[in-house]
Amino acid sequence: MRTTPPVFSADEIRATLTMSDAIESARTAFRALHAQTVESPPPWHLNVSEHRGELHVKGAAVHGAPHLSVKVATGFPGNACHGVPTSDGLTAVVDSATGRIAALFLDGGYLTELRTGAAGALALDLLAPAEVEELAIVGSGGQARFQIEAALHVRTPERITVYGRNEDRMRAFATWIQERADIPVRRAALDDSPMTATAVVTVTPSTVPVLYSHQIRAGTHVTAIGSDGPGKRELEPSLLRRADLIVVDSLHQSQTLGELQGIDLGGQDVVTLGSLLHRRRTDRDPDLLTIADLSGTGAQDAAIAALAARRLLDN
Repeated sequence: MRTTPPVFSADEIRATLTMSDAIESARTAFRALHAQTVESPPPWHLNVSEHRGELHVKGAAVHGAPHLSVKVATGFPGNACHGVPTSDGLTAVVDSATGRIAALFLDGGYLTELRTGAAGALALDLLAPAEVEELAIVGSGGQARFQIEAALHVRTPERITVYGRNEDRMRAFATWIQERADIPVRRAALDDSPMTATAVVTVTPSTVPVLYSHQIRAGTHVTAIGSDGPGKRELEPSLLRRADLIVVDSLHQSQTLGELQGIDLGGQDVVTLGSLLHRRRTDRDPDLLTIADLSGTGAQDAAIAALAARRLLDN
């Protein structure tokens, strides 16, 4: 007779994984994608237009891993106005050898938030200047906090600037940062004024650009996190065309769900994050403009779920 698989809560999963763990799992995922040692179908998306929400389903099986996974995640930005979390989710962990359900993670979207932050840190570490005087983040939602937490694992900026349109949310976000890091934080209205930061992260659900080419100077690195569905866009196309190097987590996803939707880049250099991990590191040209477009892959979900499963199921 079949027994019910164990169910783990968000609190149990939070106590099991650190951001450092998540960054290492991201390396595992992107190396597997580059080596083509992972099976991962395209993401499935459901737009809930009535309530300005969306639901994503992503899954993957990394070769050699004891567990594969399927993740369901939701994003309802309007929840913030009602004091309700804007994201939720769960992960089904499956035994790779038998197909039996090994565990259910009722993580409330935590694993998605964590692995997304980790991917942002990995892109920042590989592409941003070694010394970042100013880190700018556009957006003040839940994922913005994970991006800051992860970024501080790989860089120590002299100051952080939070850009947004909601003063109360920006103030709360700035306070949250200052409670965790001894770094000056300033708030700035999101408009089309030039930015002085040499590392910029955009974390919004926007369908129109929030960052324009004339705002970004040469030598800057930009990571775009928010575009993960049809019609979304955070970066002005001319900014993408200016880039000396564009890095994506998945080229197909970037072209169908991310910043490269409908963009003809001609012969511009577009590479994957996984390929960068296999290159010999060289000093960064201080005048390069680099962009990372991260739409989120099932391989990342599988890698971090497998790590959590190994720790929780072995106890």
